[in-house]
Amino acid sequence: MINSTFGGFMTARLGMNVSQQALNIVGQNISNVGTTGYTRQRLDQVSLNIGGSGNRYSSLYSVNIGNGALATGVSQIRDPFLDRRYRNEMAQVGQYDIRTSGLQEVADILDEANKVNDDGGITNQLGDFLSKLNDLSKEVGNKEFDTMAKASADSLVKLFNSYAKNLQQVRENTENDFSNIDIDNVNNILKNITELNKSIKSSQIQGDNALELQDQRNLLLDELSSYMKIDVQYNKVAITENRFIDELQINVTINGQQVQLLNDDETRQLEAVQDPNNGSWSLNLSDLNAANPAIQNVDQNALESGSLKSSMELLNCSGEFDGANQPKGLGYYEKMLDSLANRFATVMNEANNPAGMNFNPPHNLFETNDGTTTITAANIKIAEGWADNTYGITASQDPNAPEGSNDNVLHMMTLMNQSLDYYADPDDPGTNDDLPVFKGSFQEFFTNIGLTLGMEIDSNTEILNNHVTLAGSVSDQIQNVSGVSLDEEGMNMLQFSKAYTASARMMTALDEALDVLINKMGVVGR
Repeated sequence: MINSTFGGFMTARLGMNVSQQALNIVGQNISNVGTTGYTRQRLDQVSLNIGGSGNRYSSLYSVNIGNGALATGVSQIRDPFLDRRYRNEMAQVGQYDIRTSGLQEVADILDEANKVNDDGGITNQLGDFLSKLNDLSKEVGNKEFDTMAKASADSLVKLFNSYAKNLQQVRENTENDFSNIDIDNVNNILKNITELNKSIKSSQIQGDNALELQDQRNLLLDELSSYMKIDVQYNKVAITENRFIDELQINVTINGQQVQLLNDDETRQLEAVQDPNNGSWSLNLSDLNAANPAIQNVDQNALESGSLKSSMELLNCSGEFDGANQPKGLGYYEKMLDSLANRFATVMNEANNPAGMNFNPPHNLFETNDGTTTITAANIKIAEGWADNTYGITASQDPNAPEGSNDNVLHMMTLMNQSLDYYADPDDPGTNDDLPVFKGSFQEFFTNIGLTLGMEIDSNTEILNNHVTLAGSVSDQIQNVSGVSLDEEGMNMLQFSKAYTASARMMTALDEALDVLINKMGVVGR
């Protein structure tokens, strides 16, 4: 079927309209080249053909010509596969970034090898105490040298106290960041996404795709993915027979099972909960709807990845103190420091109370400052009897030894360099099925803490850098697909500008043809 006489004008007009709309979108893309999160837009168009194949007057020689182009809408150029890859990598980046940052704070306290121009530190102070014992062994009975040894020991216990206090401050800061800042951020992100979902759905029902609102939502989804590994799904919902909208659903894996975190305009809220018995942290997830009730006690083992998982690992995990191959969180370094303080105090106290002396009360060199029975790095102090000079360091193990005997002081010096076992439970050593957490001298023990910490930081930093590189690579791929390229938009500008000009020229050509038909036919020979 041949188009009508004036049908070409409609075809040309539609061509001009499509080209103009395409130029408008080019202008929109160029103006947002620096807008964070902006996704390149394109015009959706189809070839229009309103002719029918069932025309009763059509013949074998009828020519069916289209009626031009029609703009059907505006869409974004995005690759869902790349979005999923990027968000998975961001969950890994969030996890190892938080872990590395937390361990680095511990290193600022415990890793004395990396401290420049630091003349103090537990390692040096243990050496100083040994030196003072050596001086005392040569001047047994001289209270001045006993006082010097006591002053050195006092400096050592104050270092233990200071390190323990600083570690406690790191723990409190981590708890605050996790329970208040991070959880509040996640809840706010989820609330904002639900509000955007409502606005986007309302706009789509009215015929507007709300692409700029979708850009804002994608930025929030990217941010959320750093806190936990999420799976984003878009479910098509019919609003008319031939019209659909997408409803957003966010799932998170908990204990290997997919759990709905957000469904369109319904969302869970997270709450950080601390166990009053052991101080461990977990998450409670509120109800989503009748089919998805609340979930409680979600710990670090239940989540796959993300910064929330790392925060709970830092707060809850104690490495070998929890069992073999367990993550080393803040608890590991706190308990290692406690183990050193306890073993040092116990060994020195036992040495200062030789079996043959039968002191009553015991002549302990160290005790607790809080009345408890277990010595830790936080509560260790010089014993009152030694502090007020009621007694001093026991010089000999023999009560009948001649004046000037120093065998017990020499024994203490030997203990300072002796290889000892350090168990997870200092109050009941050797009863666990596990091997000791370390075997070596006091100085070797503390040095090992720094070495372990350094290896943990190096390992996590390397993994973090790998995931940052991968996330950056995926981000570059997303930019190649979804980002605005001025070169490409410039080419589009020329293309659509020429198309607009050609459509206008087509209309002029048709006008000239009709002028011949209307005004010049039938005048030949007049």
